[in-house]
Amino acid sequence: MNCEPFYYSGLSDCDALFKDVVGAMIIDKGATLSAPAAKATYTGIFAVDAPTGMFAPISRGYQNNTAEPERNTSAVGFTEKTSDPLPMLVGFLNKSYCDYKTLYGLDGKEKDVVLFLKNGKVWHSVNSSGAAIGFRAKISIRKNAPAADNSVENFPIYMDFMYIEDLDNAKLTTLAFSVKELNDAVPVGLNMAVTTAYATGTVTVDINKRCSLTPYAGIETAADFDVLYTESGSTDLDIDVTAVDITSAAIGRYILTIKKNAGSTPANLTKGVYIRAKKLAATVLTYISDPIFIKV
Repeated sequence: MNCEPFYYSGLSDCDALFKDVVGAMIIDKGATLSAPAAKATYTGIFAVDAPTGMFAPISRGYQNNTAEPERNTSAVGFTEKTSDPLPMLVGFLNKSYCDYKTLYGLDGKEKDVVLFLKNGKVWHSVNSSGAAIGFRAKISIRKNAPAADNSVENFPIYMDFMYIEDLDNAKLTTLAFSVKELNDAVPVGLNMAVTTAYATGTVTVDINKRCSLTPYAGIETAADFDVLYTESGSTDLDIDVTAVDITSAAIGRYILTIKKNAGSTPANLTKGVYIRAKKLAATVLTYISDPIFIKV
């Protein structure tokens, strides 16, 4: 029950319904959207050197699985609403299995979610300072066998909202661009795999465009690799990819030199490390791989 006063405020001439959800931005908690109508606000999240979120096309389908409000009846027959369940949403990724697998690491994570609608609007919340933000949600990814009855629902992304105040402050903003432009701006996914294990400071990797066997020949320098984090228990510091041999780039094969103490006295690693490949056109991220573990 709401004990605050209610004031009548009239109605508009508009009879528009909510349109279908066709995309979602999944971004790090607490991020603000400086200009929610602008394309650059979103590409500045996922198409940059260090992405802090992703655009997920979910035009294959979307379901609102929110439970009905709880209503209890007293011993004398009086019925009243006693709770408002938070939204439980699921969108079906409009990509393939090899892309969906890269999302497994999102399972159980708390993120902020912004939803794009079919009519060119974006649904978001607003914080106490008036800045546009996403809805805080727990993300779940399903590891499962192929659906038997409806194959378009094979790749679900579950979004369980967490705070009712996000809904109190929800807002629709008209976009100044088409949602398909976001889809077109998403960096191309790459697959990277170790073909010769790390030894004496070097490791050989093969890189292909994701969901295909097409070699990726665009790697040029050591700057095209990120060292993300080290194996548990590692004391190695200042780890970097210090050199890359691109002799066999035409078949997507690269020999990487990875060292610790890269800025002073380079030495071979003593523990494993996670790396990823990327490619930027100026400051725009155009290709990126999922992380792989280099075992030592």
